[in-house]
Amino acid sequence: MSLNCPEITVSGKQYITNVDNEQVEFTVYNNHLYVMTNENGNRLGATIMLESLPDVALYGQNGLSTADGVKFTLTLSEQDFSAWTTEDTNALIDVITQETGAQQVIITIEEGSVKISVEMVIGNNVDDITMNTFLEKVDTVEKLNTILAGSTHTKLQTSASQNNSLRTPTIVPVKVTLPQLISLSIDDTVTVDIIGRYEYFEWKSNGQWIRLPSPILPTNFGDLEGDHSIQFRFLNPQSMTLKEQTFNVTFPQKMPHIYASYSFDGDLNSSVGNYHLPTEWTGWNDSEYQFVAGRNGKQCLKMRGVSAGLNTLFADNFPKSSMSWSVWIKFLRQPQAGEGLFDWQHGTGGQKMHLGIFKWETDAEFYVYPGGGTIASADFYSADWKLHSMSAEHPGSPGVGGTIKYWIDGVKVVDVIPNNWKGTEILPPNHFWIGYGSSEPFFLMQDLTFYETSMTDAQAQSLSQ
Repeated sequence: MSLNCPEITVSGKQYITNVDNEQVEFTVYNNHLYVMTNENGNRLGATIMLESLPDVALYGQNGLSTADGVKFTLTLSEQDFSAWTTEDTNALIDVITQETGAQQVIITIEEGSVKISVEMVIGNNVDDITMNTFLEKVDTVEKLNTILAGSTHTKLQTSASQNNSLRTPTIVPVKVTLPQLISLSIDDTVTVDIIGRYEYFEWKSNGQWIRLPSPILPTNFGDLEGDHSIQFRFLNPQSMTLKEQTFNVTFPQKMPHIYASYSFDGDLNSSVGNYHLPTEWTGWNDSEYQFVAGRNGKQCLKMRGVSAGLNTLFADNFPKSSMSWSVWIKFLRQPQAGEGLFDWQHGTGGQKMHLGIFKWETDAEFYVYPGGGTIASADFYSADWKLHSMSAEHPGSPGVGGTIKYWIDGVKVVDVIPNNWKGTEILPPNHFWIGYGSSEPFFLMQDLTFYETSMTDAQAQSLSQ
């Protein structure tokens, strides 16, 4: 006896094994066909299922087969079913998707008059207000006729003015025909919202598909930063493509490496490295400082004065060809002419340069070495907390070249090529000048951070977000 089917021919004995190593044995004996499974060496009668494969077998074990949706039946009683085409159905799917904003629209056409069963897939765990908003877009024949009239498809435009009827739409779980990426956001973690079932999720990089693990980590996307259009695809258990999708993803800006960071939340210590500032500031002009209430429930620094020499403190991290820093500043009053601001002196003598904001006259001024000009009072002074960031790139030789850039809350206010660089590199900080020359502290500082290299516009903007 033989059994002939499109996929198997049994003559005596044959085994079928799937990707999970599940095996079924077909054996012909005494003019009978035996279908058995092998469990721990025991042949047992296999169960024959005369029904469709479950979704987990067709699509995969990840995700859900259903999602929150809206279901209704629209009857176009004046349309001829025999004349209704696949093109008509696709046009209807397109216009309903476009006009309602549904993630997917699944349509089934029944005979007789054109009776259209519509399932609108909205998403996972959608709140009641949003679901009712979608429901209200299709809850009357008049609204659906308006949707039909908005199509560029002639038959749908004609249908919009005919005698149509509607079975009341309801909010129900609806079946998702294909997996679809709804959202993907990345910060310290990756948050993904997907409807439908799938086995594997991949993204394309440099022409190669890369399989993503679960959970997905930011490092799985390599060094990408900023906005990118990424190709994704979903695969079934047999690694066949279920759906390809292009999705716009915003990756976090990668900041330059931090070499020192001072929160000023009760001390002058750096949370990175061993670059702790001295606790006694007994320099010129009766230096003084205290910790007071700052941003986000933490303390900040209220200071005027000059530090002792710091060149040995930072010596192992210098010299550099570029660097940058950021700090939150809140002014307690308008600065007065001659008062120092927040400035970092690098080097001494003929190699001395200042890479901060040196002092106030009528505007905020950079030190003459390497230069940088001024920042207008209207841009600089604020009684609110503002994030100040600066980037410096040494040209590698004295004189003109390199760059000085300055941002306040991510808005660039200075972008110049200085003309008074000293030496060939940036030397270690020698003194911190904070509010020097004032009779009292007149601004607050919080979260002062120094970076190994220069900073881009995008990086400065990301700091302020």
